[in-house]
Amino acid sequence: MTESTRGVEATGAPSGPAPTLHMIGYWRNATHPELPDPHDLVDEEWDEDDRFGVVGYLRHGTYYRGWMGLSPCRMCGRNNGSGELTDGVLAWPEGLAHYVEEHGVRLPPAVERHVLEAADRLDATGSSVDWWVSGAPAPIPAGSVGPSVGHRSCPDPAGVAAHRAQVGTGGGRHGGRGGDQGRTSAADRSRTATTDSS
Repeated sequence: MTESTRGVEATGAPSGPAPTLHMIGYWRNATHPELPDPHDLVDEEWDEDDRFGVVGYLRHGTYYRGWMGLSPCRMCGRNNGSGELTDGVLAWPEGLAHYVEEHGVRLPPAVERHVLEAADRLDATGSSVDWWVSGAPAPIPAGSVGPSVGHRSCPDPAGVAAHRAQVGTGGGRHGGRGGDQGRTSAADRSRTATTDSS
């Protein structure tokens, strides 16, 4: 057994082909004329709560990898970073949030739905310190929060609606503060984070 295979076997990592990350947020250039042009995706009528929910999600992905040099915004020329972020399903340039926030670039419906459903799943999730108090025994208990990847499932929409009614979030997709619990939605949290980080 080699040193590299010993680590894989010790961690119990699944064998077989690695999952594919779906790359988004890359724009047309001379080498890749098949990619979209961000100017064609501007939507000035986009619901502001949904847009800020997408911005927050894109800003807070997990760091995936970095590249040499900075990527300029194709719309205003601003330096847009050199890293890529991921949620385990999608991967995107760190500057994609800038296009959405500052230029109203609206991502395709499947991407927007993926992002907003992930935010809804998080909004519908309770929390507890019981596992932490018990000494955080391994393994971490499985949950249904996060992107819909293979072994995770999106909660039943009727269950999400019932939960929202129970905690008093009501209203639209990101219903704001819920009852006496003072919960804020993912869109509200991302709006605050976006404002605070400017």
